[in-house]
Amino acid sequence: MIEMLSRKAGLRRAKRIRPYDASASMPHRTMISPRMVSFFIAAICLVAPVVAWADKPEYALGIDGKYVDPNGIWEVATRSMLTPINRKYKELTKAQRDAVKAAYEPMPEDDEPPFPEDGLEPILRALSQVQDMLQVTGKLTLAVDVGPDGIATSIQIQGSPTPGMTRFASEYFLLTKYKAAVCGGKPCRMQWAFSMVFVPGGR
Repeated sequence: MIEMLSRKAGLRRAKRIRPYDASASMPHRTMISPRMVSFFIAAICLVAPVVAWADKPEYALGIDGKYVDPNGIWEVATRSMLTPINRKYKELTKAQRDAVKAAYEPMPEDDEPPFPEDGLEPILRALSQVQDMLQVTGKLTLAVDVGPDGIATSIQIQGSPTPGMTRFASEYFLLTKYKAAVCGGKPCRMQWAFSMVFVPGGR
């Protein structure tokens, strides 16, 4: 579940927690050092495959990293229920963009919330890789303050399965590039929030 939530001065507030549902499956292990976090993030950047946008929208990745049917219970490693993972914001349909915006307080038709610049897929792939190492159970919930230049300025971890996942998420999401929000036709500062549920034994 990716959620648009929380409020901070100067940020548009989400009105409810709802739009996405992503999950990853593995049992439980916790320890990771700050040095390991930095090394792991660097490794992901070096070896993560380039996202190839498929002709059709995809919603789930299997344990082998390939696109799979999101309803295939035993083969799904991570998924998004409402928004295609292999689409940037500008590539979403109007209905899909409306689903993203529905999590926020009402905004004018031409206004836009922030969104990961390369879509959800790189994030889900990275979290699946770190899950292979940490093997946690629980929910990660965070909110990223995104500036008008699309750069993350701060992050609030609102819930995490383990301190190790907290360390990884704190660094990774600050390094992620975002599409800036649009307010009245101009780039503006707004918050983007994310939640991912890690569950044991598949889904």
